[in-house]
Amino acid sequence: MRADYLALRTEAVLLETQYAALWRLSGPGAWPAVDALLSCDAAVRSGRLRHGLVLDEGGRIAADAYLGRLGDDLLIWCEPPELDLTSLLPAGADVQLECVTSTRRILGVHGPFAWEVVARAIGPQVIGMPFQTVMETELGLLVRAGRTGEYGFDLAVDSAKVEATVARLDEAAARLGLPDGVTRSTDALSLLDLAALESGFFSIRHDPSPACPLEAQLRWRLLLSKPFRGRDGLLRRTEEPQPRRLMRCVSPMPWSGASALYLDGAAVGQLVRVLPCPALSQGLGLALVATEVALPGLWLSLEREGSASVRLIAAPLLDNWSLSIDPQRHTLQDPAAERPSQPRLRPGWEGRV
Repeated sequence: MRADYLALRTEAVLLETQYAALWRLSGPGAWPAVDALLSCDAAVRSGRLRHGLVLDEGGRIAADAYLGRLGDDLLIWCEPPELDLTSLLPAGADVQLECVTSTRRILGVHGPFAWEVVARAIGPQVIGMPFQTVMETELGLLVRAGRTGEYGFDLAVDSAKVEATVARLDEAAARLGLPDGVTRSTDALSLLDLAALESGFFSIRHDPSPACPLEAQLRWRLLLSKPFRGRDGLLRRTEEPQPRRLMRCVSPMPWSGASALYLDGAAVGQLVRVLPCPALSQGLGLALVATEVALPGLWLSLEREGSASVRLIAAPLLDNWSLSIDPQRHTLQDPAAERPSQPRLRPGWEGRV
């Protein structure tokens, strides 16, 4: 089992990747501009984050986003990082827009004891950060969020201070009993994508084609009572029953690319992404299937006359250890702590038909 994956699920892992862009918006036109762009309610309190989406004019997902606020400034944490918000804001908007990650690097610490490593490096205030919050720290802008299913923190650090920050995190980890520091991921982006698949979170990188938020089961991120970019195209989709749904599945490896899925010889969908999953010793993927067959536990085949080899499953896949960790009682230093040697599968993940 790869070391970075095991560290993510049992202690803490360090991820250094510019998987997202962080934008800061200020000025009297900032709130109206953001409210017209994002699909979510833009009324967010200082220090908090909220899930949202940026849609294209046809109502499909152009970007995954968090909306946050620090004082009078609004923050948008946006994937993919290549998306240029300057071209999407209303013309003439009185907004000052800064891409924070043009001069900062993202350092992520994720895992059941990520909170303890980051708290040792920054201070005890980290322990009290609720999920989906943001604060300024001496090391940089700190976000508690993530899609790994574990405790997760992302630091936006000045590019010139990355090495010093990593050394500080390593020193903190060493004081907690990890003599080699925080385990590094050799492929941070694929680890994030796998963890999101296991935990039932949406990732814009999972599907190479723009996804419909309704097919991706992300209606909870939409405030359809207000106007926003792509709303009209999306409303046209809501007028009809959704014919397809995005489902997790278990599939053989290696994966050769997008392929049709069949049930009793009839095409019912497409296998859109598969990643090797150490917890299963096989592939974990996404299937876009007809709504009437989107049933956890159902077996599908990759050939019209072939045997069933792809099983739709219920997310989340894992019983994440972070759910059992209480920062008030547990510590990575406790020699009596019974840390699991490998990830734990959630009972009932296979689903039943």
